[in-house]
Amino acid sequence: MKRVIFYSTFLTVTILPCIILLSFSALSFLTYKSLQNPQHFAQHNTAWTSLAHKRIYINIRKSWQSNKHCAIYDEKLLYTPSSGCTFETAEFKTELSFDENGRISPGRESLDKSRPIFVLGDSHAMGWGVNDNETFSHLLETNLRIPVYNLGVSSYGTVREIERGLQHPEFKEARCLILAYDRNDKHENITFLENGALPLPTRERFHYLQNRQEVDLSYTYVAVKTFEHFLKHPGDIFWFFRNRDRYSITKPIKKNDRIHADIFLKVIRSYPELHNKNIFVIGPQGFIVGLQGQANLPNNVIPMEVKDPDILGYYPIDGHENNLGHKNIAHAILNVITADPGYKDACSIPET
Repeated sequence: MKRVIFYSTFLTVTILPCIILLSFSALSFLTYKSLQNPQHFAQHNTAWTSLAHKRIYINIRKSWQSNKHCAIYDEKLLYTPSSGCTFETAEFKTELSFDENGRISPGRESLDKSRPIFVLGDSHAMGWGVNDNETFSHLLETNLRIPVYNLGVSSYGTVREIERGLQHPEFKEARCLILAYDRNDKHENITFLENGALPLPTRERFHYLQNRQEVDLSYTYVAVKTFEHFLKHPGDIFWFFRNRDRYSITKPIKKNDRIHADIFLKVIRSYPELHNKNIFVIGPQGFIVGLQGQANLPNNVIPMEVKDPDILGYYPIDGHENNLGHKNIAHAILNVITADPGYKDACSIPET
């Protein structure tokens, strides 16, 4: 009996910590490799790509708005797109072009002039990670045969998205908007609702943004961040071996999604210029469900669910939609808008 107790104690004190240490080292190494060579994990959603995306990538990535060739200072919105730039990470290399109507859509010059649909949103709407001819706005325009102006800008919250729309000379006449929401819009929206305005868009803030230094990628940095994460969130060891909570249009429901929806609607109601427009809203699934459950949801706000396809429609490390993801979003929006005669009429969609 004593021998059994001795061996049990020996295993617990020596072998188990070694197993934990080896597992931790292996997870850190695989996380580091997925950040170093994400193309090798392009079709996999694993524990290490989850960790890389959730806790590390945000500190080492090169953001679009920090690229001096991509964003320029704006005295009202802090920054707006330049005429275009090359934007690349380890997972993609893309060319982004912009004009007075937002993200350029190749072939627009062949369309008949009609009342446009406007796309408002952040990086997911803008098309972070895809070329001009791969954005869901371009795919919508090609299918609907009417102009779809994509005014999405990376890291804008709902307030700046609307303000950018209001600056466009044709926005007043528009009857249909597609508004993409992300959970990180909440902070900007709350600031606006509490103060009646956003912080002053000073040149100092813009220069700080553009001079932000990314952390150099190293195995030591990844190992330290991995250890810190599990020290603070030990329960996440179970979460990491389930599907990770990425941005995606189909993010799982969270308990505070109704709060997001409530704040979002308060912002929408703050702009009387939107009251005569159909606002098709896309975003994380939990937020959409929260929006659908609002007791006083305005009739002109139409939450739209976008289901996950049987493909990996996003970059595993970066989290933004790839060209397949944008096709999926465009398909879901088309199904809603073209199926309802009222929406087709309001959005000036021609009969096919």
